[in-house]
Amino acid sequence: KVLTFSANASSGADITCLSAELSLFQTDMVVGVRATGSEVEITSSLLGHANVSNILGAVAAGVAMGYPNDVIAGGIQSTEFVPGRYELINEGQDFAVLVDYAHTPDALANVLDDVKAMGAKRVITVFGCGGC
Repeated sequence: KVLTFSANASSGADITCLSAELSLFQTDMVVGVRATGSEVEITSSLLGHANVSNILGAVAAGVAMGYPNDVIAGGIQSTEFVPGRYELINEGQDFAVLVDYAHTPDALANVLDDVKAMGAKRVITVFGCGGC
């Protein structure tokens, strides 16, 4: 079974993002499922616009496999983060620290735009550390 998904609610896709509130700490979404006329409410620790698309893809996969909406939402909500992708580091500090693998100018610009859109007042960037 082939299902389409889109962050654009008016796209006509099978799975669409009806609303999304992104913050530095979580993503709250309402996802529309055209086939059933239902909505899935999701709160996730997956951050950023790229993860909105990833969440929509996960909902589409769950729907295609016949899982009920609550199981799909629970699976997404239990996913903490993907290491190195909008990874929130919490060591008790009073500010947010995010690690992202953005390694091209375009990818870095997208992450910085997302972080600002998610409410960051001040952004300090360390770029160029590829790891060990």
